[in-house]
Amino acid sequence: MTQEELAGELNVTRQALSNWERDVNEPDLNMLKKNLLSFWSQHGRFCEGACAGVTQAAKTPEPL
Repeated sequence: MTQEELAGELNVTRQALSNWERDVNEPDLNMLKKNLLSFWSQHGRFCEGACAGVTQAAKTPEPL
């Protein structure tokens, strides 16, 4: 997914998304939460397997 596509999905400009990535500014959390919930409901099935792997990896500590 390109930056332009993601910005469109989140209903923000590509420049806003770029500023977030570069820590120039931060998104409004209420707006972001609403848009991410919408994004997840549209793309959740696609992400389910990949996100489960990330979640499991985060729960599994590295051996010392």
